[in-house]
Amino acid sequence: MSLERVINRSNQTNRPASRGFTMVDLLVSMAVMALLVSMLLPSLGRAREAGYRTASASNIRQQAIGMQVYAYDRNGQMPTSIFRSKDNDGIDAPEQMVFLRVNVNDALVGTQRGAPKANAEFSWDGLGRLFQLEYLSKGEVFYNPSHDSIHTYDRYADRFNGAEGEIVSNYHYRWDAQMRSIDRIRPQTTLIADSMRSQPEYNHVNGNNMLKGDLSVSWFADRDGLLYRSLATASPKVVDAAMSVLSTASREGVLIGWDLLDKSNKDGTSVSATQVNDPLGAFFALDFK
Repeated sequence: MSLERVINRSNQTNRPASRGFTMVDLLVSMAVMALLVSMLLPSLGRAREAGYRTASASNIRQQAIGMQVYAYDRNGQMPTSIFRSKDNDGIDAPEQMVFLRVNVNDALVGTQRGAPKANAEFSWDGLGRLFQLEYLSKGEVFYNPSHDSIHTYDRYADRFNGAEGEIVSNYHYRWDAQMRSIDRIRPQTTLIADSMRSQPEYNHVNGNNMLKGDLSVSWFADRDGLLYRSLATASPKVVDAAMSVLSTASREGVLIGWDLLDKSNKDGTSVSATQVNDPLGAFFALDFK
């Protein structure tokens, strides 16, 4: 046997045998990967939520521009709503001002504020008037991208394109028949916010985008959850034979919500519970000049 063959055989004999991954190796690798994923997910979730907040603020800013032009064309008057107008049988249902279009009879009967009217039909209401009169051209602007369950644009897209039916948005509008010109509203008064009709309809849980009376858009950080906990736990309907309990809870939650937003600190942080005085009384008494 040649010397070369002897050396090669010796090398092959002394070379350690290669082996694959054992079950322990695989489990350790999976555990490390799971740990890394668990560390990254919160950051990804926060980044996604930050993106939703930015998109929501952009939507409210577009609504503000549309409302400002609307008011400019009408001597300062803001879009009206059947739900808070003494000219419509005294309806007082601020919790329902998430509607962009509503059946007049449904509103009158469902809020228990009036008798049905003859030949009533679907009517654009509140912020919906900005779309009806083409101050805003896209229905998507009324829908928060973080909300994907109850009221989404896809659910109402055909109605924005001409089909009949009610339309509910992700944003809450604030208006009253006694409100004066838009340029007389105090800067700290909140005019538009993410929907506060009920907890299932709330967009961000940990806070709320809001449009102030000076037409600035800012973020209310509900770090103690006071606003969220004040909201109704179930969504009221426009027409429901037993809606009074749900509607009352929703109305109270909305009034508390507006009060909290109005009294939020300049940096958008929540006030303490002891700072909220009589949230259900004199809703507009201190808000306007």
